[in-house]
Amino acid sequence: YEGHYVVDQFGRVFGVDRTTTVLDNGRIYEKPIAGKQMKQSLHTKGYKTATLTKDGKSKTVFVHRIVAEAFIENPDNLPMVNHKDEDKLNNLADNLEWCTHKYNVHYGKNKRSKRVAQMDMQGNVIAEFESTRDAAKVMGVDHVSIAAACRGKTKIIRGYRWKYIE
Repeated sequence: YEGHYVVDQFGRVFGVDRTTTVLDNGRIYEKPIAGKQMKQSLHTKGYKTATLTKDGKSKTVFVHRIVAEAFIENPDNLPMVNHKDEDKLNNLADNLEWCTHKYNVHYGKNKRSKRVAQMDMQGNVIAEFESTRDAAKVMGVDHVSIAAACRGKTKIIRGYRWKYIE
């Protein structure tokens, strides 16, 4: 898709100014196409995608992959792209790295198994749990919700504040 699209280090994909040949009722002519920022969609797995078109054929690509291909060297020809901060929507080049499948699958396991504290609204610790999963079982909520609260993405889960502890 070189010559048709460019991507920047922020994860934005742009069509470039170009001309295309059009066949309209037997008449062939060149039609200019103005470059613009491409719309991105959210894949069912939570990653941003962009749909690229060339020669009348469309292809949907993961934005993090094309950012990595454009800005991150891959001398070992590693197959996967990892989001260092584990945020699938953060496609900044500085947040991406090439890796093996095994590395990608196990990346951040230690972060997810951190101990967590349940606190009242004044910040007093009420209970401690070995992991977000343990806390989720007791609270009857999804462990992802508790992890989000620990990271500050959500304020309160089931009337309590949450934080990671050492």
